[in-house]
Amino acid sequence: MLEEIERVLDKSATIKSPEYVMDRDTGTRREVDISIRRKVDQGEIFIAIECRDRGHVQDIIWVEQLIMKKQSVGADVLIAVTSTSFTEPARIKANKHGIILRNVEMISGDDIELLANSTYVELHSITGELKSINLAIDNAHTLGDYLTALEYCRYYIGETGECLNFDQFVQSFFNQNLLIQCNEKLTKNGESKDVGMNLSIKECYIELPHKKFVVVRPRREQVLKVNLVVGCKKHITKYPLALLCNYRECTDNDLLAEMYEYRGISKVIVNDTNQGCWKIDLSKAQVEGIIAAVVLKCKEPIALNSYEIKM
Repeated sequence: MLEEIERVLDKSATIKSPEYVMDRDTGTRREVDISIRRKVDQGEIFIAIECRDRGHVQDIIWVEQLIMKKQSVGADVLIAVTSTSFTEPARIKANKHGIILRNVEMISGDDIELLANSTYVELHSITGELKSINLAIDNAHTLGDYLTALEYCRYYIGETGECLNFDQFVQSFFNQNLLIQCNEKLTKNGESKDVGMNLSIKECYIELPHKKFVVVRPRREQVLKVNLVVGCKKHITKYPLALLCNYRECTDNDLLAEMYEYRGISKVIVNDTNQGCWKIDLSKAQVEGIIAAVVLKCKEPIALNSYEIKM
C-alpha cells in the first residue's frame, strides 16, 4: 500500500511511515502509521492512515478511538484500513464522524490523491489602494494634472445634493464592489497588478476653488467619468477537506446523503440524487482584504439547488 501511495502522489507530498505527531492536548508524541502531508497555497493537508491486520472484524471501539485521535493529532483526514472488515455499528459511527473506512484491498494511491488534492474550498480576497485619479468633466477637458489640488475642491451628488470633500467623494465609489471587479484581473495567489478602471457617475458635480484655478468655465462642472488606477493584490486561501460523513438508511443501508466539511468554514450536503446545499460561514474566515469569490472544487459535479452564507 505504501509503495502504491508513493507512486501516485507527486513530489509536493511528504510521506512518512510511521510519523510521531505531537498530541494537541497532552504534548506527548503519538504514532501515526502512515502520514501524508501535501503543500497547498495556504498551509498543508495532513492525511493520517491507521492500519490493522487482525483476524477479526473491527468493531466500534477502534473507530471511536480514531475519532479522538484525529482531533488530537490535528489530521485533516483520517483513513482506517483493515485486512478484514468493519461491523455495521462501526460503519455508522465512522460515517457520522468523518472517519473513512477502507479494506486494504480497496484502498489505492488514486484514492489518496483524490482526498489530498481534488476536493477543497478556496476563498479569494483582494486588497487595494488608490494610485491615481483623473476626472473627466467633458470630452476634451480633464483634471488629471491637479490630483493634489482636487483635495481642495467640493463635490456634489446632484446639482442641489450634499456637499462632499475629496475623501468622501472617493469613498462613494472606491468600495468593496470596485475591489471585487479588480479581482477578475488577477488569477494567482500573491499576484500584484495596477488595474485601470473607468467609472461613469450620474449627477455628480465638482466645484473648482477660485484660488487654485483660473476658471474660465462655470465654477460648477459635471463629472462625466472617473478614471482610476488601483494597486491590487490577490490572496487565495485554500481550505482542504476536513470531514466526510455518510448518512445511510437504517434498514437497507442505502446512501441518503454525504456531507463534506472544509475546516469549519464551509459544508456541502449532497443527497442521493446528487443535488447539494452549500453552507458557507465567512464569519470564521481569516483573510486579507475583501472577500471577492468562493470557489468549490469537488470530486464530481454537484447540482447546487440552495446555498446559505453567514457573514
